[in-house]
Amino acid sequence: MRRRGLRVAVLATCASLTASAADHRNLDSGLPLAVEDAYPVKFGEPAFHLLSSYRNLRGGARQGGVLAELEYGIARDVQVNLGTHLFGRTRDKNEGSGNVSTGLLYNFNTETLRAPALAVKAEAEFPTGVDSRGVDVTLKGILTKSAGHHRVHLNLGQILAASPQLDERKHRWEGVIGWDRPVGLQKVLIVDVAARESERRGDPVVTTVEAGIRQQITPLLVAYVGIGVGLRGGAEKQPFSVGFGLTRSF
Repeated sequence: MRRRGLRVAVLATCASLTASAADHRNLDSGLPLAVEDAYPVKFGEPAFHLLSSYRNLRGGARQGGVLAELEYGIARDVQVNLGTHLFGRTRDKNEGSGNVSTGLLYNFNTETLRAPALAVKAEAEFPTGVDSRGVDVTLKGILTKSAGHHRVHLNLGQILAASPQLDERKHRWEGVIGWDRPVGLQKVLIVDVAARESERRGDPVVTTVEAGIRQQITPLLVAYVGIGVGLRGGAEKQPFSVGFGLTRSF
């Protein structure tokens, strides 16, 4: 009887961990790559993200930063997030805390054999950072389609800058096409190509190629690392970037 009771307790503990487990295949924008999938976190489940990044900017400037973000499934198929960026740039400029952002993702179509998973996402970025003004709003459509163990993602968005500078665009588009697949039981490999319209009028489209890995460390903890190489983009081109971080579910 004692052994049976022990087995029941172990199974119950494993079931509870699985129910609230972090999903190493749940892709979020910037964690560590630009691509994201069409699925929110589970209903009632909070997740905390912490990402450290480094960028080699055009002209020799370097930029380091930390992203802290909290996500929560407020309803079935609905996720909200609240986050902030902390940046510091060397050489020509020093920056303090970055802007605070909040967003909502809604999945309105779960994937079937023929139809992809579809979601819409709305985000607002508030001017709490140094030398920042106006509220920037992003509206994005997200598509995810599986083929065996492979998944393909398409993200298309429009950014509205409430208070652009004289040489900045008020409306900008962005797009990402990505791919992921499991490597073993606890890793997932991700590759994407991200393109966005430059902030300044007349500058070329900013294009970046990225690759990364997400690793399940424990049922509640996921670690990830990603690198990016800028292909073009004028003054906004990032020749090299790297990011690594952790996601903790509760």
